[in-house]
Amino acid sequence: MAARVVLLIFSLLLIVYLEAVQTATHWVVTEDGRIQAQVDTVFNMRRPYDLVAFMKQEERAVMLDNLKKELLSRKDEIDKSEDRDTDLEQRFYRSEPDCIAVGKPLPEFDLYISTVLPLENKGIRQEEHIDFKAVPSNKPLPPDCTQVTDLHYSIHAFEHLEGMKARKNLSGTAELGLKNAIPHRDNVDDYGNLIYEAMKKNKTSWVLFNMAAFYWRIKGDSYQVIECLRRALHYSPRMQKDVALISLANVLHRARYSNEAAIVVHAALDVSKELNVNHFTLGNIYAVLGEYNKSVICFENTLKIQPEFEAAAKRKHAVLCHAKLESALEAQHRSLQRTLNDLKDYQRKHDFWQQQNTKLQTEQVPADVKMIQEQTFDQLNSWHSNANLWSKTGNTGANQDDFCQMIDRHGHHILECNRDRKPSSNFDFSLSSEDSSSNTETKEKDPAWSLDAKSTTDYSVPVRAPLYSAESKSHHHKEMPVDWPSKEECDMYVQKFPDPQNMSTVYLSPENKGFEVRALLSEAQSLYAGDEHPLPWYPPICTPLLDITDGSVLTYDHIRSVADRANFALKFPEPAMRQILLDHVNNGIVTKEEVGQRILTALKQSISPNWILFNLAGLYWRILGNAFYGIECIRRALYTVPELYRDVPLINLGSILYRVGRYDDAIVVIKDALMINSVEPLTNYFLGNLLVATQNYTGAVWHYEQALVEPYGLKEAYSALRAVKCQQKFHKPAQSEASHHLSDANGMTDSSTTSPNCQQKIMYSTNIPQGESRVICQTENGAEKCVIETRSHSKSSNCDGHCTQTCTIIPIKLESCASAMSSQGGLGAAVMAATEFNNGICDHDADCPGNKDSCKEEKCHQINVQPHV
Repeated sequence: MAARVVLLIFSLLLIVYLEAVQTATHWVVTEDGRIQAQVDTVFNMRRPYDLVAFMKQEERAVMLDNLKKELLSRKDEIDKSEDRDTDLEQRFYRSEPDCIAVGKPLPEFDLYISTVLPLENKGIRQEEHIDFKAVPSNKPLPPDCTQVTDLHYSIHAFEHLEGMKARKNLSGTAELGLKNAIPHRDNVDDYGNLIYEAMKKNKTSWVLFNMAAFYWRIKGDSYQVIECLRRALHYSPRMQKDVALISLANVLHRARYSNEAAIVVHAALDVSKELNVNHFTLGNIYAVLGEYNKSVICFENTLKIQPEFEAAAKRKHAVLCHAKLESALEAQHRSLQRTLNDLKDYQRKHDFWQQQNTKLQTEQVPADVKMIQEQTFDQLNSWHSNANLWSKTGNTGANQDDFCQMIDRHGHHILECNRDRKPSSNFDFSLSSEDSSSNTETKEKDPAWSLDAKSTTDYSVPVRAPLYSAESKSHHHKEMPVDWPSKEECDMYVQKFPDPQNMSTVYLSPENKGFEVRALLSEAQSLYAGDEHPLPWYPPICTPLLDITDGSVLTYDHIRSVADRANFALKFPEPAMRQILLDHVNNGIVTKEEVGQRILTALKQSISPNWILFNLAGLYWRILGNAFYGIECIRRALYTVPELYRDVPLINLGSILYRVGRYDDAIVVIKDALMINSVEPLTNYFLGNLLVATQNYTGAVWHYEQALVEPYGLKEAYSALRAVKCQQKFHKPAQSEASHHLSDANGMTDSSTTSPNCQQKIMYSTNIPQGESRVICQTENGAEKCVIETRSHSKSSNCDGHCTQTCTIIPIKLESCASAMSSQGGLGAAVMAATEFNNGICDHDADCPGNKDSCKEEKCHQINVQPHV
């Protein structure tokens, strides 16, 4: 009521002051006090009568304006503070003095280099302990320290370290550089044998144990090295222990126990700080541990003892360079982390701005209404200017009987103005609920002044004749030669039989029925060639767009696969369908995400027919492999599609069911589609593929041939037919003729009695007198179960020929597909419909006078199933 009052007042003011004002949807007061009209404004509300919404719209507009300014400011700050130095490392190596001095980065140095404290540095001469003049042995023996003396534990041997506890599992490599520390450089084995001979005479010599450790370090046996060093530490005087400690530190360091190696070297430094090798070894260890300051100090101490030690000098510069570079990279990382946090905060606020801006746009009138209002504004401006000109020139062109009226046209508020026509006596200034006949006549006579005069195409009806119909089907079907295909053709074109799980799927376009589809995604949305749909883009999720109840026959909820759609967790994408979807927009030069948004926009704008849009949405989800969303969209297409065109979404549904492995349900759906239009080539071709997947080759051949009927044959059907024929002729599949589904007069085939989860496989078949027998194996939920099926023939009293009457099935395993037969009373007899044998049709060779339907009595209609006990 309030809306009518407001509109009535507005209409009266418009008529009274038509000569003095210009129409607008919003008025604003400028800074100099002038009142100006605003055509495009956020206050052009969808619900102008809602005061609360109007007030919130104002708050929202101010908030969005401030937030936009903040976002722009934050973006400038982020751009300024962002660290764009992508060449920091290389630039650092070129400019830093320490990096220039060393010439290469620290990782290129061997920080696990072998070091040794020679015995000569401790005043020990090796020739005083072993006989270098002895004759070399033909079979030199190594110095096994564990055989010389037993040492279960020693307080001097750092037994508490993890590396010492795990000495049997330590990895080690041969330290060939240590040959320079022994007299026998050419023959290390002779050197080991001399140590072995000396140990037999002196089993507690710390010198011999250290020499044995040198030998095993050269060989790379970490366990033997540590065993010799344990004994060397145990028997060494305190001031001589550093020899064994440096060797032990090397072994632990090379075995990646660098922390424990540092402890051992510090113990060696407690013995002798004046030896450069101790400091050098510790410097390498600290460099590996990342203790760069300590490493630099160690190398500086090395250089103090031996200033000309070039290796120590280079390592010092390399460590300093690496430490500075690491500090610079950490600073850059912190800077980038701050930038990342700022970007996340910016993104969060931007998402909030986008959400509120969408709400702001939603509260306004739709874009098409705004366009009409702008056109009205421009027209009335022109009319008012002409009227002023006529009044100044004395021209009477402006008729004083012109009037305007607000009407409701297709759910939109439209201001319609007419010239040279007086309003009727019962003129109603309120908003009309429906178009009047007088307004229609006015629009037809003077479209220039009608705001709804633009002609629109009705996409809900076909704009052209269907491509395939019963009238276009040729009645002269060209039969294939009996001997086709030849062995040569099969060898050339059929390398392998099609995989039942990877048969081709199809998409039946509504354009085959004469509908205009591409325009729904372009011109109907005011998008033309080359235009891009405005961002953001969202996928076409159909569930919130149309509520439909579960359990409807229209939506095929009675089929188990459709009812279980929420349980399809795996994805089965169909990339082959992608180009078909893209070709609907800009000749395929578009992304599937934009096409999905165009479908969603068309559905939200209620562009008709929506069943085509829901069907397209189903194709979108087929490409992504989301069976649940695809079926939901197709259910809505089935709910809204006219009966004449139901085969279009049914083909879509059948393709999804096939992709998720529900072959039998897919066959049921496609047969229903074929009932609507039996001459559609794609439908016959796809049904042939489904029958091949279920090993019904006879039925598949029949439908492939229907897809090849002139004048609209499918080349894909020709290739598929040839593959099946080659399989039947030359590969001899083990399939009984009794398993083929017999076609009816229209070429329709009956579905298998197997449950949706059971795929049938015939193992072998044999002929017996008056009947035939075969073994059928079915896969149910991953388990294979087999039965022996025997079909017998006997005469019926109503028919002179032979009729199929009984079929005895003996399970090889007690388990069977639950949906394939229903048992009565445990192991008692069960009965199921004999659809596979076509309800007892008479044998073709028999003389069967009269109506053959007489054979279809009760005993011909059923198969007796006798479970094996």
